[in-house]
Amino acid sequence: MREEPLEDEHCSDGAAKAFFIVFSTLVGLLIVSCFIHGESSPAIETNVRVRNETGVPLQQVSVNGVVYGDIVTDGVTGYQRMKAAYRYADLQLVMAGRKIHLQPEDYAGERPLGKGQFTYRIVKRAWNAEVSVDIQAIRDVDNAAGTAGAGQKPLPTPN
Repeated sequence: MREEPLEDEHCSDGAAKAFFIVFSTLVGLLIVSCFIHGESSPAIETNVRVRNETGVPLQQVSVNGVVYGDIVTDGVTGYQRMKAAYRYADLQLVMAGRKIHLQPEDYAGERPLGKGQFTYRIVKRAWNAEVSVDIQAIRDVDNAAGTAGAGQKPLPTPN
């Protein structure tokens, strides 16, 4: 005995074509959307320098993986471009022969500093009878002044 397939068990050619057209259109729109978004979002230029306010020379300074090298007491480095910079940063250095590494847990809730020129201030802190350092970003607003402390304002703390 021969069994005939039921019509509702198989897709009709028309339904398969419609599915293929809808699926292809959605994939195409996704690709175009990604391309357009990439073109309209140029890389942000965040230029960052580092100022040593610890009172002692610092060696092997790197911030967010960007190497700044040795910084004399009260010294300021040149600007270097960073892909992502925030109010605080991953900091590695040697101070008085001691390796120090400050590593943020994450940047949740933080906004990138954005386009412009910024200075990370490294300051000495006494914490639990140990000497450590802290780092904070300052927006440089008067780049023509050329002095480390001139024309800078602290960044606001987010709510």
